[in-house]
Amino acid sequence: MNLLEQHIEAKQKLSEAKNLEMKIRKQIIAGLGEAADAEGTKTHTSLGYKLKAIFKLSRKPDVAALDAVYDDLTDQEKNCVKWSPSIIDKSFKELPKDSKLREIVTVKPGTPSLAITPE
Repeated sequence: MNLLEQHIEAKQKLSEAKNLEMKIRKQIIAGLGEAADAEGTKTHTSLGYKLKAIFKLSRKPDVAALDAVYDDLTDQEKNCVKWSPSIIDKSFKELPKDSKLREIVTVKPGTPSLAITPE
């Protein structure tokens, strides 16, 4: 088996393992009897094991609605909102080499992806 075939097989096995782990994890969590909207760390014991389940809730504002009401929010409410600057790659790549923005943006290589398809 060549290196490309090994990669294809390993990627398939990894996907299957991730899916199986997620299925089993959901079954274990369901058996703990925690509320669907639980948040924080909950500790349980079962079959001689200590289980530490970490529950997270994702909170994301409706940006258009937030823009519409932002000025009317209290300071306490405004302190709950974090504005995160991000770079628009297409526009950034079009900037001249001597752009001031280029001086303050750190560019790091990401992990490359690899797609392998039969010819």
